[in-house]
Amino acid sequence: MNASCLLPRWIRGSVLIGGLASTVAFAASPYLEFGFNERGRLAASSGNEPMILAFEAQEGQPADWHGTTGSGVSGLPQDRAFDNTASTAMGTDGLGGRAVATEYTVFPSMDSFTLSGWLRVTAGTEFGRFGRLFWWNANNQSYLFYSGLVLAFDGTFVGAYEQFPPTEEWVFFAATYDGTADTDNVRFYRGTRSTAVVPLSTATIPAGPNVRFPGGQFVLGNNPIGSQPTQPCDAWMDNFRVHLASGSAGALDLAQLEALRALDTGTVTPPVPASLAIALAPPKIQLSWPSLEGYEYTVIASPTLVPWAPTALGKVPGTGGTATWLDPAFSVGLKAPKYYRLQSGYAAP
Repeated sequence: MNASCLLPRWIRGSVLIGGLASTVAFAASPYLEFGFNERGRLAASSGNEPMILAFEAQEGQPADWHGTTGSGVSGLPQDRAFDNTASTAMGTDGLGGRAVATEYTVFPSMDSFTLSGWLRVTAGTEFGRFGRLFWWNANNQSYLFYSGLVLAFDGTFVGAYEQFPPTEEWVFFAATYDGTADTDNVRFYRGTRSTAVVPLSTATIPAGPNVRFPGGQFVLGNNPIGSQPTQPCDAWMDNFRVHLASGSAGALDLAQLEALRALDTGTVTPPVPASLAIALAPPKIQLSWPSLEGYEYTVIASPTLVPWAPTALGKVPGTGGTATWLDPAFSVGLKAPKYYRLQSGYAAP
């Protein structure tokens, strides 16, 4: 199977799926997006705001809560997730990890926004109160309340209750706010890897720009260090996003949320941008290309373009960074032409 990139390309247009062109309407680029596909202590936003999160344990000790390769919602080799399942409990009085912004951050004031992401809670996990999804400040936060998803907007609490029971499957969640509407301006949604996004419930809060996020310490997965009580989210998290916009565009509609769900599960993925460089490394030819962890690359060559008569010359495992390969059968001075191609696919588990 041809390799596909896990990092979303926020476009509206055609993507190639199995050789057929298919049109998918994606949302505008998110303000924040955390895919947790790195390794190490830090997680970087791939959205418009280049926020950096640092993983830490309950008392602030440096930690790495990235899951193993393939632990993310898509299950693809390069996809990882935020694994906070070492927490001692879900919610109040548990001890667990967090991901905290390395700098104090202020959201721009916009008319509408969407919070979305994925959760996987182990079956049998006992829900306490306030399993923290994210924290901005005491008046702006989100948490799991028993089996419900609750958000606080400027101190007003609204939620989709009894809609998120603990299971072993990944669950997509979203909450939208449209400050241009006076009623039903908060909407909650749910989906899974195998089922489409559906609306759950609506709520009404005072209309207007989202001055509800003036600034604070941005945290995922727990309360800030030193807060009492401790409230970790004993779960896996992936692809946490914040969309913001003027007017109503920041409140994503059902079709846009479904496009995100499909993209995240690997149902629709844009192709990897490939580049193959060739250079003399006397007396050999050296090929180089961007290498992705979890993939395998095959170098093929042909003495002619038409007809193409390929021969597989070598396989190179993807490890990240730049891969290089020397052609053992090529010597400077050969007069016959040689044409190279690079094939990529998922590495065998």
